[in-house]
Formats: sequence, C-alpha cells, structure tokens
Amino acid sequence: MRDLLCTAAALFALSGPSYAQSIDVGQLGSAEAYEPGTLTPADGALGNNLWASTPADVAEELILDLPQNFQNPIARELTRRALLSPGVPPMQDGDGSFSGNRLGAIIKLSELSAAQDIAQRSPGLASSQELRADLALLSGDISSACTQSDSILEKRAEIYWMKLRAFCHVERGETAAAELTLDLIRSSGDNDKGYTALMRSLTGVPGRPDVRAVNGSPLSIAMMASADIPWPAGQQPPASAAQTAFNAVKNNDERFKALLVAAPAMSDGQIRQILDSLGAPESGLASDLAGGVMETQAPITLETAMSDKGGAGFAQLYHLSRSGSQEEQLPALIELLSRADKANQFARFAKLVEPQLQGIYYPDLTAGQIPMIAKTAALRGDIIALQQLHGLMDDNTAHQDRIALAADAIGNGFFGGALGTDIETRLREKNSRALRDALIAYGLGANLSDTAAHKIFSQRNNLGRLSGKGLLLQSAARRRAQAETALRAALMLESGALSDLDMFLIIDSLYNAGLNEQAGKLAALDFLEPLSGQ
Repeated sequence: MRDLLCTAAALFALSGPSYAQSIDVGQLGSAEAYEPGTLTPADGALGNNLWASTPADVAEELILDLPQNFQNPIARELTRRALLSPGVPPMQDGDGSFSGNRLGAIIKLSELSAAQDIAQRSPGLASSQELRADLALLSGDISSACTQSDSILEKRAEIYWMKLRAFCHVERGETAAAELTLDLIRSSGDNDKGYTALMRSLTGVPGRPDVRAVNGSPLSIAMMASADIPWPAGQQPPASAAQTAFNAVKNNDERFKALLVAAPAMSDGQIRQILDSLGAPESGLASDLAGGVMETQAPITLETAMSDKGGAGFAQLYHLSRSGSQEEQLPALIELLSRADKANQFARFAKLVEPQLQGIYYPDLTAGQIPMIAKTAALRGDIIALQQLHGLMDDNTAHQDRIALAADAIGNGFFGGALGTDIETRLREKNSRALRDALIAYGLGANLSDTAAHKIFSQRNNLGRLSGKGLLLQSAARRRAQAETALRAALMLESGALSDLDMFLIIDSLYNAGLNEQAGKLAALDFLEPLSGQ
C-alpha cells in the first residue's frame, strides 16, 4: 500500500495524456440515450448499432470471458473497439447488468480514464459504491476505498464489502476486527483461495503465501502491493504492472518487466517517462521529464546499449533511435523492435517509435531489416511503405510476393479478384503455407477457381475442423453484430495456435461484419509471418 500512493496519478492517465487529479464518479453529465463511450468514428468507434441482434446474456458472457492480458495485438484492438464504442446496448438487458459488466471489463483492460469517463455519464453507474471503491483501489487511494466501505449499511453482508472491510481493518492495524470479519467471510461459504492466502500474509502468518489463485480484481491488486508479493509469471494485471513500472523505489529489472506488461495500456508519454528513468541510473543519463527528452551526462554508444539486455539497454536503444548519430539510429531502432518482438510487445513499441519509422530512408535497409519494417507498416496500415519495401527486394521473389500479399490485404486488393498467380502456383505444389494463404485471401473476398477450391479442400494437413466457436463467430458476422463479432474473434485469437480454417473464419467474419481494417491487418501480419527469422 505504501508504494501505491506514489503512482495514483499515473495510473489514471493510462489511457490518456493527462493525469487525473481525483476520483469522482458522482457528477453526472447529460443522460445518454445509449451506452456512452470514449471512441469517436475517427478513433475507430463501431457503429451505434454495434450490439444489434446480440442478446444481453450473450454479450455479458463474452465480456466476462475476456483475458486479463492479451497476447495478440489485434485481439486487444478488437476488444477495445467493442468495449469503448458508444451505442445501443444489447437486447433483453432485463436486470441492467450489462453496463456494470462492460465497465468491469474496461477496468480489467486497464482503460481506467475511459472507465471513469463512462461511469460519469452512466446514470446506473455514477452512484455505484462498489465502482467508487474499485477505482480508489486501482488509483492507490486505499483510504478512500476504506471510507467508502465504512459508509455501507444495507450491503455490509455482501461478500465484496466484507472482503474489502477485512483488508481495511488490517491496513489500520485493527487485528481483532479483521479476524471477526474473516470469520464471517469463512462462514459465508466463500472459497477464494487467493484472497485467503493474501490475508494470511498480511496478518503475519509465517510462510510464503501461494498466490497462484489470486485474481486480477482491484482489491487483489491493492492487497498484492500492500503485501509486497510478486505476481506469478504471466499473471500480473496491466494496472498492477503500471504501478510497479512507475515506482522509482523498485529496481530497474522489476520496473522494466512491469513496463512490458503494462505498455499496451499506457500512453506514449508515460512509456517515454519510464524509459528515461530506466536509462538514467546505469548509463549516467539525466531525464528532462518536463520535455520528455533525455540529456546525456555520459556518452551512450550503440555498443553499450546492445550489450545491456535489461531495461537500461532498452532505454538507451530508444534514446539512440531518436537522437543518436545517423549511423546509430537505424540499428538501434531495429534492435529495439527485435527485443520488443521477443517480449511479445512488438505492436505497442512499433507505435511508440512511429516518428523514427517515418524518418527511415528505405534504401539504407539491409535485406535482414526489411521484414521487421514491413511488419510495422502492416500494423499501421501503410500501403505506400509496403510498396516501397517491395521494390527493394528484386533479388528475392519469395519475400517480394509476401510483401505484395500484405499490401493487398491492407488495401482491400483481394475483393472480387483472383487469388493471385503466386498462391495458385504454390497450391499446385502442395505447399501447406499456400493453403493458409489461399484461405486468407478467400476470406478477404478473393474468388476461388475450381482448381484452387479442389486443392484447398483436398489438403487436410492443417485445414482443421469447423468448431462451435467458429460457427458462432460466423453467425454473428452474418447478423452484422459488430461488437459480438469483434469479441468472438478476439477470444479465438487469444485461444492459442489457430488452424488454417480458424484463421479463415476469423478474417472472413471480420470482413463480412464490416471490420475491414482489423481483417486486413490480421491477414497482412499472417502473410508476413514466414519472413520472421529469415
């Protein structure tokens, strides 16, 4: 808890450029005729009828199934668009629970500023005491959360409030009251092993607590920080990771690992601020945090940055990519992107370095650097960049063809046309990658010749089987239920390795539901995947 307070402002700026100064969900703006959101059409908002034909119970089930941390950047983008777009709520929302579940998912996504904004404009949520407490916990304001808990009268016996109350008693040193509340929790039949483990640790029970069962709720995030217990690998929620990344008391390795978890929910300015501070202690750098620019007290070289595989080296690479010598900028940028790729955060850091990417003189690229830059172009939908990269690869037809496929995917170049000579030729050679390419192109609107269709459906090696999830996704797309399609696609993308048929169904469904941009990006990245490591 002691470490949380120093990062309260930073947490509420996760999804926006300015810091939030207080937690206030009690003041209502004008009532909205539909669910409020924070995205506009210019930001990628879905249409006002994004939940058309989707029952509320189906929407809520999908929302509750969403993961805490996303592995696929397109899955996170789809989820964000579905959750943050304003519009008419799902059908048959009898108990009005959709709004609360949606807001909970937005908080889980660590879009905290968006959650506060939406809550302020939602009559059913603005007065929610539980929401007030959750936002206070996530901001590090444990005192306000406990004050909210103290004010509860009618709902004191609800498990949420009993758990928060027991934690508050521990924080205040009220041992007897904490034990009494814990007895009430146990007698209620609650079997939250993660909460029990944390309370045992906080009350001084000897031994290392088993926190593998700890969930990512706002209360558990506050309790983990108060107990100063590290999260199990892969389980730290982005909101908790942001607290660690901003905490200057933590060591650099801990902060850097946390940054890699929290980065998708942070603004560019916040990431730059952390990278500035990570580079300072070990490299002799001083940060001009007001201007967001690092000033060197000791020289940084590409050699020293390359040799440091931790947070300081990563920060130095970023600095060199922005303001190093002409000879240093490009190799530093490529190395930074390579490290981000290995940490499964390529998309977020590719967005961070967009200004540097736009300054690249493409003829300076080596053949080994082109695949990495092509991937960044696909992520931002830059057809011109892909065309330029294509022209640099005259001596490598196979790589040229893959970049051409990516450009066609981004630019809607398959709609109404043939698969393409390259794919047709490789299909005749029983090339397994050609099967996947053909299905993706077909999903983007390409026409299948009889020969191609026969080849596709006679090659069973990785075609896969039509799953129930795939059928439900297809059904949502046919109904033009954009939000449902986006969430079903996101959940499939996060489920692990996808068969060729799965990838076809996802891209085809996104395309048919009008989510062409995400369909094109997903296809382009898949087309470029064989270039990795070559």
